[in-house]
Amino acid sequence: TTGGNYGRYGWRMPAVWFFSRTTRLHIRASRRGGHNDGCDPRQHLPRHRNTRVTIRVAHGRMDVFYNRRLVCRSNNYRHPTVPRKRVKVYVADPWHHPAPARVGWVSYRRLR
Repeated sequence: TTGGNYGRYGWRMPAVWFFSRTTRLHIRASRRGGHNDGCDPRQHLPRHRNTRVTIRVAHGRMDVFYNRRLVCRSNNYRHPTVPRKRVKVYVADPWHHPAPARVGWVSYRRLR
């Protein structure tokens, strides 16, 4: 985030949560004209197994992959939040209860 949790452009770039009491992800990324847009894959992540989750916002859309398999797409990202320097990264944020999950290697970069 560049500041807070909700309500402004740039505050979700992206933001990822679990739906309450599930292993299903709720994914949001702000864009011009919609600070709370996103993609919610229907598939739940398997318990006690690693899953590679990739979130890519490029070419006018948000794509979400589990282990390189496309599981969700939103075509609302013609004007997404662009990557910035000096952002805050939360694995568990101060606005929500943490999930009993492990997070591994995280990479955030601008695509060419």
